[in-house]
Amino acid sequence: MRENNDCSVVALAALARISYEGALLCLECEGREKDDGVSFPYLYYTLLRLGYICLKVEHFNLPSDEVIQYLKDSKGMYLVVSWHDVIDGKGVYHVTAVRDGKVFDCKSNNESRNLIDKVYLVSRTGNG
Repeated sequence: MRENNDCSVVALAALARISYEGALLCLECEGREKDDGVSFPYLYYTLLRLGYICLKVEHFNLPSDEVIQYLKDSKGMYLVVSWHDVIDGKGVYHVTAVRDGKVFDCKSNNESRNLIDKVYLVSRTGNG
């Protein structure tokens, strides 16, 4: 059963090519609580422990839909971090995975990624 605030779970499952349940377990081991999102470092270090590295890509000066299309066309693996909201004085971000021309997002619309903040190229380190 899917949880709330699971964009990091969906992204991890897509990028690491593991099941949703496997990604959920990995993030729980890093401290993710049920129905709660995680900050980017949790996702970054989980990917690293699974043998992946995230390299920040230069900032795209394009509308978000054009950035996503560019990433889809490149056929690589990307993690897209979007500014989403401010809750209790803290910025809330949303992550979306793009792998092999497909978008993996817990949201069915693209409103959650209107303001793309960072894009990371994700690749195997050879150590995982």
